Amino acid sequence: MTTSTPRIVELELTPARFHCPRTGQQIVGSDGPFRASPATTFCYVFEGSDFEYIDPKLEGTWSEVLDSDASPDENEDEDKDLYDLFLERLQLDGLVIFRITEHGMACGPVSITADIAIDFAVDLEDGETST
Repeated sequence: MTTSTPRIVELELTPARFHCPRTGQQIVGSDGPFRASPATTFCYVFEGSDFEYIDPKLEGTWSEVLDSDASPDENEDEDKDLYDLFLERLQLDGLVIFRITEHGMACGPVSITADIAIDFAVDLEDGETST
């Protein structure tokens, strides 16, 4: 079985409303906080450089990336950030990352970008899909 780099689909949504394309469940909306669907593997927010959510199965991969950053010999490319290294290490077929940017106004124009990763190969329990 071969794996490849996850596909990234870039979306601009204002206001940001996003439903899981695998299950139909609302993940992001104006009515509350982020809610992972059963097919969501992670949500990474660029402005905070942190995960809003990460599947427990991927926490070990993230820890390995953090550990490799502490060892300069293993991470020779200093231009790559930790998140890019994390994406390179993912071994999930069927993973699609939706890079969602929302624009708005505060004391001036603002935007926020997050990657929401959906695993289209995940086995779902009965009742977890909308189809």
